[in-house]
Amino acid sequence: MSRGKILIHVGGPKTGTTALQIALSENRQTLRSQGILYPGDKWHHANALYPIRKINGFESFVDDDAEAWKSWCSEIQQWAGNVVISSEVLLFMPNEVIDQIISDFGRSQVEILITARSTYELVISQWQESIKAGDTISLREFSEALTLGPDDAKSSSYSFWQIANYAQPIQRWSSKVGIENVTVQCVDVTNADATFRHFEQIAEIPSGILRPGRTDIVNWSLSYSEAELLRMCNQLLLDGRDSNHLYNTLKPNLINEIVLRLAPVDDPRIELPASYYDLLTPFVDVEIRRTLNSGARIVGDPLLLTRMPQTSGDSRSSQVKIDLDLVRIVLENYLPPSNN
Repeated sequence: MSRGKILIHVGGPKTGTTALQIALSENRQTLRSQGILYPGDKWHHANALYPIRKINGFESFVDDDAEAWKSWCSEIQQWAGNVVISSEVLLFMPNEVIDQIISDFGRSQVEILITARSTYELVISQWQESIKAGDTISLREFSEALTLGPDDAKSSSYSFWQIANYAQPIQRWSSKVGIENVTVQCVDVTNADATFRHFEQIAEIPSGILRPGRTDIVNWSLSYSEAELLRMCNQLLLDGRDSNHLYNTLKPNLINEIVLRLAPVDDPRIELPASYYDLLTPFVDVEIRRTLNSGARIVGDPLLLTRMPQTSGDSRSSQVKIDLDLVRIVLENYLPPSNN
């Protein structure tokens, strides 16, 4: 990235974005000494992106102060060197919001980075994320909904296929900045060093600056018992109401308390059988072809986008014993009284 450009990292979710954002924020001063601005003082930029308040459902992501956005953009405009922005919520932006963000940043040279991961590897992680976000859907219900594919997606699977569809944000952002300014980084989440080095290469950050930082428990993978425990809490809190797959039932600090204090630590990992992933292959192949044929620059091994999890079991029918009285006690102890 040449001096004076702005690199906007738009995700996708569950592709190592949190680790990258924490590494960028923890090395702000080092980056500044190299002529690179990672603006603001938060570890990610979602809260600062005032224009996305235009979109229904995104208001809670963003500070409601337009003056704070102007100040943030002023910091970017006054910086003479390169700028790096990172927020996975930008993956889903419509054209009018993209236009405003680019205009307010005031940079004539804009590059877009999309970090991409195997769709197969997203299945379990996205089910866990839906539970953390307040959903009550079971692993069986979620996985079966995905086998209908993106064209026949239900409310429970629509967001998954949006996240797995990298070609659409490539098209939207490239229509504003040119396809020659869009890069797709193929991510291996088991190899953090490669993820950091490729990101540094794309952002023209000197190699070796970005390293794994602090760990955020809300971003940890859950065991099946942990996920089922949170799902039961969500069911109790919803109290007969239908989950809308956007309902933020449990706050992050409460999830921390439940996972740290109550859930078993020796559970086997969550698995789906290899035969299940075969059902997704026709849909995944289409999405991969669209991404690779988009004209965007590809960094990393494209075969990573086809990798299937190594599995030996099936967690969908696993029986998990959950003490409902214990769950109620946890909620009573950690939720504000108004939410009880």
